[in-house]
Amino acid sequence: MRQIKNKFLLIFLLVGVIPLVVMGAIAIFSVTRTHNVDVSSLELQLLRQKKEEITKLIDETVGILQVQVGYEQNVEISDKDQEFLLTALFETNKNLKEVAFVDMQGHETKKLFSDVDNGEAIQLLNVSELSKFTIPKSGQDYIGNVYYTAQGPMVTISVPVKNKNKVNIMVLIGEMSLAAVQNIASTARLGDEGYFYILDEDGKMIAHSQPEKLKLQADFSGQDLVASVLRGELRSGLETRDRFTSAWGVPVIGAGIKLDKTQWALIVEWPKDDAFAVISTINFQLYVVVACAFLIILLLTFWVSAKVARPISILREGATIIGAGHFEHRIQIETDDELQQLGESFNVMAQDLEMIQKLREQAIKAEALQKSLEKEKELSHNKDEFIRNASHQLRTPLSTILWGIESAIPQAQQLKPELGKVLQSSHAGMQNLNEIVNDLLAVSEFGLGYEEKQKEPVDLDPILVEVAASFEKIFKDKNIAYNYKKVGTPGKATANATVIKKALSYLFDNAGIYSNSKLDVSLKEEGSEVIIEFTDDGIGIPEDDKKLIFGQFFRAKNAIVKRNVGTGLGLFIVNNIIKGLGGRVWFESTENKGATFFVALPKA
Repeated sequence: MRQIKNKFLLIFLLVGVIPLVVMGAIAIFSVTRTHNVDVSSLELQLLRQKKEEITKLIDETVGILQVQVGYEQNVEISDKDQEFLLTALFETNKNLKEVAFVDMQGHETKKLFSDVDNGEAIQLLNVSELSKFTIPKSGQDYIGNVYYTAQGPMVTISVPVKNKNKVNIMVLIGEMSLAAVQNIASTARLGDEGYFYILDEDGKMIAHSQPEKLKLQADFSGQDLVASVLRGELRSGLETRDRFTSAWGVPVIGAGIKLDKTQWALIVEWPKDDAFAVISTINFQLYVVVACAFLIILLLTFWVSAKVARPISILREGATIIGAGHFEHRIQIETDDELQQLGESFNVMAQDLEMIQKLREQAIKAEALQKSLEKEKELSHNKDEFIRNASHQLRTPLSTILWGIESAIPQAQQLKPELGKVLQSSHAGMQNLNEIVNDLLAVSEFGLGYEEKQKEPVDLDPILVEVAASFEKIFKDKNIAYNYKKVGTPGKATANATVIKKALSYLFDNAGIYSNSKLDVSLKEEGSEVIIEFTDDGIGIPEDDKKLIFGQFFRAKNAIVKRNVGTGLGLFIVNNIIKGLGGRVWFESTENKGATFFVALPKA
């Protein structure tokens, strides 16, 4: 009996324990290696995402600075037009802190600061010897090195100004704050402790996902990772040299990529303990499983008796069937001993394997669905990007044309009234086109899934007064009686003042278009919400159109009859903005009897 037990012990050791240990070692090695690749993939994905965001920010700023005048003469832009264009640049891009026009001899002709009163004297400089003038003078865009001020890091961007014949007539120089770059960095997330930071061409820190670490004013250019990235190498996080101790004294896995447009280094570092926390748990579980299996095998060996041949044969046959992938097979042994328990264990294993197989099939389906969703998201992103770029490209020439028509109308009316009427009609058409462009830009900013991150307590009363004042002339021209009432003392709402003004402007604009003779607006507080009501006596909303009224590009039938021009994006944008602020918007309406729109925002 002892020999049989010894033989079974040897067989179980050879067939069970040793393969289990080998498979466990292989599993640990495979899981660790796969996780290394996953860590690298996540780091590179974060780097490429942030590279795309920063490149987009810089390209947008360069695109905004690219001015082309509409005339063919090789003459400078007038002083009045220069001031108009520089003011418009500040309104378009809040990152610009200083902008200046420079003539072709290198003398600044007009300069404005975002934080300086235009009435103050501004010293105009001679920049003819500086790269920020000589490079754009030759027809190329210029992006300078980062420099540091009391307000934070800045960078100089300058572009040539061209006439209609693509001839350089001036240079436009802008000083851009890199606060927006810090905002981009602050949204980077990698596990619980991973972080992302940006270094300039000299290895100095521009931004960090953990702002408190910006206090480390060190020169990182001597680090191997930073030095190689600044040379143009891609560090993936897979190499041995990518594992090192960070400047903050923590063992990390590092990766980096260079931002060619600005020669900056984008670096991500993930503490090894955080990156491999899951792997440590899995390895520990594997060790426990192997140890437990070994103990079970030893215990089973001492209970093997003479009636093992048939049960073992059944077990072997069942194991073969299950090993071939027929996990629905069940082993039937009725010996009332450990062999029966072993058979039942095989059945549990087969059941688990069957469940794992089903889960794997579901995982494959889920992966296919994920790829489909990613493709759809990419298409949606490309659509929004196309609309945004096309709208930005249209905005500058539209502004130039509108300004030109407005300037020509008074003279045309004096010389030839018929021509004045034509220009007025053209001006109205250009305004409609400009409205469409503005709506498309708003959609690209406040599209589906929009969520506002910067919210604070906002008093809606002065905002309503301010927005209504901008429509006073429209209401007066259309004989619309505007009444505003504040019920009680409403508290402040949780919102973003700039964004809520945008939504309210669309509601006031709709009221000005579709109201007949009056518009009543009230502000009140109900429960945990601050509510604004817009009540007009206009055309109302047909019953069949109500469920689609907040849809993208949708316009009710009677709205099209009332005003043929329109994008059908106003209420869509309002709905996205209010939902993005955590509020809600709804309406009550009867066709030909007016409508009431309700905007509810959470009370601060």
